[in-house]
Amino acid sequence: MKYTDLEVQTPLCCISTTSSLVNKTGSWRFATPVFIHRASPCNEQCPAGEDIAGYMYLAAQGRFEDAWRLIMKENPFPAVMGRVCYHSCETRCNRAEHDDAVSINMVESFIGDYGLAHSIEIELTRPEIDKRVAIVGAGPAGLTAAYHLRLMGYGVTVFDSNELPGGLMRYAIPPYRLPKEILDGEIGRLSNMGIDFNMEVKIGEGLAWEKINSGFNAVFVAIGAYRGELSFKVAKNKVIIEPS
Repeated sequence: MKYTDLEVQTPLCCISTTSSLVNKTGSWRFATPVFIHRASPCNEQCPAGEDIAGYMYLAAQGRFEDAWRLIMKENPFPAVMGRVCYHSCETRCNRAEHDDAVSINMVESFIGDYGLAHSIEIELTRPEIDKRVAIVGAGPAGLTAAYHLRLMGYGVTVFDSNELPGGLMRYAIPPYRLPKEILDGEIGRLSNMGIDFNMEVKIGEGLAWEKINSGFNAVFVAIGAYRGELSFKVAKNKVIIEPS
């Protein structure tokens, strides 16, 4: 028997010519199926903790602003991440078992650009907290900490020795990979939330550590990928987190 190409690609299957009502499965089954809620493999692989399956679904429905807001619950830089992230999520994409992985990073980049193009802003819904937090370092870690603290209602001031905020996102990634207007747009959104930026300041030189120690309720030290060490003492009631 000679098969055509189409017949070879189509697997054989059984076809019933009678009604399925003959098999009364409900009357004799001894096990009940239970649906287990688990994170999608792509979600588990995302280092930023984004709900990838959620915003992909919203994007497929054309609900781009809702998709943007869902990403922003975890990550304040979707347009940046969509361009520079190594997208390990795609290595765990279920779609790859069928044909090829979904281009998750390109979808995230599109959603981030949509937010910038439509000037969508973050709404502060929590009441203001009468406490202030200093962020030392305006790189990805410091800016993300500032964003989430501001969402919680804290007053936030960011200090950095560079002229402009962004850290290695600005000074290490070339413009062809991450256009500066994209980075400026997403950082500008943080300013619109009420986050203060104090640039071209070095702790211990232009600004005494004692002033920060006495003027803020907590300090987040995010010196990033630059090599350095803390050369100041911390008050007992302060909290310092130094990303590794």
